Amino acid sequence: IASTAAANRREHAAAWYLPESQISAGAQPIVLSFTTSGGNVTGLHIKRAAYATVEQSAPLAGSAANSNADSNVTFGSAVTYAVNGLTFYVAGNGGLGAFETVPSPFVQTNRESSNASTSFAAQTPVQTSGGSYGFNTTVTFTGSTSNRSAIVVGSLAPSTTTIGNGAD
Repeated sequence: IASTAAANRREHAAAWYLPESQISAGAQPIVLSFTTSGGNVTGLHIKRAAYATVEQSAPLAGSAANSNADSNVTFGSAVTYAVNGLTFYVAGNGGLGAFETVPSPFVQTNRESSNASTSFAAQTPVQTSGGSYGFNTTVTFTGSTSNRSAIVVGSLAPSTTTIGNGAD
């Protein structure tokens, strides 16, 4: 989806997606590769999620990645979202014990504090209309923070496939 690996920062974020057609039956390993612009990795937080009714041919309505040398981070660019889709983000701050101020209408779904950093995941409810989040949409970290923050945002497009006659 997006990554901050090219940025010369010490906190990074990345997100990937796996189309349903590439999911094998049974237990299978998933390998993620992430190369940064330098330095040693001292901690790694991995989040995973599964979403239903996502358009398989073009799963993203919009995405963005950004990092900042402060205790906050903006989306960095506008993120388009579609009616009946939802938007999520994964974010990190280099402070062990940080908390986040979640922008509306996002709801925090995960927080993990270990390995000298804190990571977060959040998502919106299903969108009732289309639109976009501004480039300056901000996640602010509080508590025990550092001046190292990163975020990746993804807006999932809803499936356009109708099963059967579309009646419930």
